[in-house]
Amino acid sequence: MQKLVRLVLSLAVVWYVLFGVVLALFEKRMVYFPDAQDFESCAGFLDAEKITYKGTRFYYKHIHDEKAVVFYHGNGGSACDRSVLKDTFEEAGFSYLFVEYPGYSADTHLPSKASILEDVITVRAFLDERGYNKVVPVGESLGTGPAAYHAYLGGVQKVILRTPYYEIADMVGTLGKVYPLRYMMRENFTPGAWMKDIALPILVIYVPVDEVIPYQSTKKLYDSLTSPEKKMVGIEHGTHNTLYELDQTFEEIRSFLLQ
Repeated sequence: MQKLVRLVLSLAVVWYVLFGVVLALFEKRMVYFPDAQDFESCAGFLDAEKITYKGTRFYYKHIHDEKAVVFYHGNGGSACDRSVLKDTFEEAGFSYLFVEYPGYSADTHLPSKASILEDVITVRAFLDERGYNKVVPVGESLGTGPAAYHAYLGGVQKVILRTPYYEIADMVGTLGKVYPLRYMMRENFTPGAWMKDIALPILVIYVPVDEVIPYQSTKKLYDSLTSPEKKMVGIEHGTHNTLYELDQTFEEIRSFLLQ
């Protein structure tokens, strides 16, 4: 009987370790969901420049010499999908950059936290080169990470976070109770750590029932912000993927940019 118990325990440990290895190997595939939209042929940005600057791609339109919005999108689709926001940024009088991640929009590289954060550094260099000194990073879902990192590096005026999270590890669900994924993950963006000392106006937009980002993670991020000028707005009838179908989303962003 003891031999049987030892055998079962040994097999359980082996399967536990093997599944942990699988999780580690396929982590990027569980975090990033790019599509094959061609960067150069995005119809939504026909009136914007399609720029590759030091290896970083983004859609850019000059509206103002000093003010610019930098948009970091979520983990699915592409930057092209978010062109619906460009009119709001233009109406507020801001130039814009919609950053496309490595591995997205027909890029052959694999997306990763390291490469996306490197793009943030490159974007900041572009902004400095063009003389922008009133910069607003906007992060959507996964893009909360690079937007928060952009703010952490400095040189920004305000920050907008749409359906944000405290850290990516908050989304692991029940697996997080079985594996120490918070310590295993290489793609664990940590907006909470990057944003905690940012003393700037910060707008957090969320939906009360978010099917992707747990509200507890959004609230944890908001509560950790020490800025005296933070604001949290709930879009009552929205879901994680339908916020751009609701006028209130655009009105909140436009109003915050104009303040």
